[in-house]
Amino acid sequence: DATFTIEDNNPPTIDMPALNETVECDGAGNNTELNNWLNNNGGAVVSDDCATTFTWEYDLVNIDDNCGNTLSRTYRFIVTDECGNTASQEADFMIFDTTNPDITADAEDIMVECNGSSNSAEIISWLNNNGNAEATDRCGDVTWSNDYGQIAADCGATGGVIVTFTATDDCGNASTTTANFIINDDTAPTWIIAPQDLEVECDGSEDPMGQIVSWLERAGGGEAEDDCSAISYSNDFSIIDLECDMEGGVEVIFTVTDACGNFTTATALLRITDDTAPIIMVRAQDMTVECDGEGNVDQLDNWIETHGGAEASDACSTELTWLYRRRSELGSCGLTKVMIYDFTATDACGNTSVISTAAFTIEDTTMP
Repeated sequence: DATFTIEDNNPPTIDMPALNETVECDGAGNNTELNNWLNNNGGAVVSDDCATTFTWEYDLVNIDDNCGNTLSRTYRFIVTDECGNTASQEADFMIFDTTNPDITADAEDIMVECNGSSNSAEIISWLNNNGNAEATDRCGDVTWSNDYGQIAADCGATGGVIVTFTATDDCGNASTTTANFIINDDTAPTWIIAPQDLEVECDGSEDPMGQIVSWLERAGGGEAEDDCSAISYSNDFSIIDLECDMEGGVEVIFTVTDACGNFTTATALLRITDDTAPIIMVRAQDMTVECDGEGNVDQLDNWIETHGGAEASDACSTELTWLYRRRSELGSCGLTKVMIYDFTATDACGNTSVISTAAFTIEDTTMP
């Protein structure tokens, strides 16, 4: 007797090796893709001259962690034929992240009222809060950054800046959102000392217009402040004649304006008084005329109209009113006589000068 034995000591032949698999990170381990790859033996194909049925197994032989939830796993695929002969092949299952973070809420513009201190607290809070932007990433954490530089100046301490906020995941993928930080000024300056009324005497001893100009230049003695810029003063005063009709006063509106055009007003009263009488510069002069037998009416009238040659001036009135009063009349020989007159000058405000007295004398030196 003899036995003819057919043995199988040869391992299966790997006709197509297992292939590395690369997948995009889903943040949950990519288990479905991993299981499909493992169940497909990494795509390996084997053959055997002496077997038609094979048994597959796999072992995890190495793990390399990467950024975020990405990693690389090395598996060894082991194939066994019906006679227990084995062959193995290693391949990598790699999870990568090439997807940018998802901006779920864009950065929001913000407008703040100028406080004169660069609004630092609001800027810092806005930047630290990423302009209220929100982002998520399915494969790791998100880190925020921004390109804030310097606010472009506008009026006063106002201005604005465009800021780009960047959300970056653990693997360096980034998404951006942009917003504006604006410092605005809608607040008018505030009077801390209101303009004060001014009363000046128009008596010629001082310079009323000089006082008025100084008062106007000083905003009526008022003071204002503004948190956001320098301020300037103006008023609606017009050139006036220093006449008595100013005694009742005129309202002057003072305006304080900031660099952004915001303004506020305050009113003060300018009153020009005149309690000073005209000054007699040349006193009335006596006049003697030759009797004409008819009362010398024309000469008397002319002398009276010229207020006996008296002259007066007033610092606050351009025109004076002359008044006269006959104090006494003393007859002499024939139609001659002496008449005593008082002359006074009155200004537009009713102030009357001291009396200037003179005599109008009609004499007779003519023979019959």
